[in-house]
Amino acid sequence: MARRPRDPLDLHGHHIVTSEELHRILRADEPERERNRHRHRLLHGLVLVLTLVVLGSALVLVLAMVQGYRPFPASAPSTSASATPRPTVDAAGCPIDPVVPAAAGRVRVGVFNATTTPGLAASVAARLRERGLEITAVGNRAVEDRAPVVVVAGRAGRSAALTVQRQLPGSVYREDERSGTAVDLVLGTRFRQLTDAGVVDTTGSGRLSCGR
Repeated sequence: MARRPRDPLDLHGHHIVTSEELHRILRADEPERERNRHRHRLLHGLVLVLTLVVLGSALVLVLAMVQGYRPFPASAPSTSASATPRPTVDAAGCPIDPVVPAAAGRVRVGVFNATTTPGLAASVAARLRERGLEITAVGNRAVEDRAPVVVVAGRAGRSAALTVQRQLPGSVYREDERSGTAVDLVLGTRFRQLTDAGVVDTTGSGRLSCGR
């Protein structure tokens, strides 16, 4: 029997791909590769466009915020923060809230005579000094208030003023714009005497009396 001619493109049972066959395969795959390249170009283009949009939006937002624009409304202030502060004095200017009297040794008071009685301020000052108050001044002063005794202090001196006021029956409190805790005591023509030291309340809180 004659031997069948050997196929030159067969090598141990495997077909050898020729250059012509390879070109034919590549040409057949070219449309698919072109579609893949097209999809990749579209994807890259989309990513680039989205990146530019994000960067552009961020730039616009930054410029707007520099000019005062706020993308989110400011949170509404709490009721406690937006409410009108409760006044500390009444319509007549008298403090509303009770205060604790200051210790006598922490009270600095100037005593002034608004009468024609010689030595009145010095006499009262000496007795207050005996009760532990620090006397800062003694002198004369005119006053238009008709109260027997006027106790004058600033807001920070309310506790000290209560300590002084409890020493003098019928005294009235007047508040001015001074800073610090210093108190002025002005003795009027209707002043008679100090409260007995044994009955003066030196610790209990209370409201200042404005006599109005």
